[in-house]
This record gives sequence, C-alpha cells and structure tokens, in this order.
Amino acid sequence: MVTYRDFRRKMDGLCGIVEGLVQGKPNYVLVRWAGNYSQSEECVSDLEEV
Repeated sequence: MVTYRDFRRKMDGLCGIVEGLVQGKPNYVLVRWAGNYSQSEECVSDLEEV
C-alpha cells in the first residue's frame, strides 16, 4: 500500500496498491487508487509505503 510523499496529497487520504512496473519508464509504477479504482503511472520517488 502506498500514498504520496507530498503532505497535501497525503492528507486527501489517497492510498493505493502498486500493481506493476511501467514498460519503458524506469522508476515508474502502476498504482490502483482506492475508492475510485482508477489506475495511474506514478514516479517511485513521489510515493511512500504505508
């Protein structure tokens, strides 16, 4: 389970599950966000484990 490192986004309660790596983009992962079930590409350095 991950959330954003940025305090404002973390306070929004966003958390998600890492579902895989992004092909051709080092240091990016696919995250499925809880609540809205959308999936997005996120840089690993923008996330922290919870």
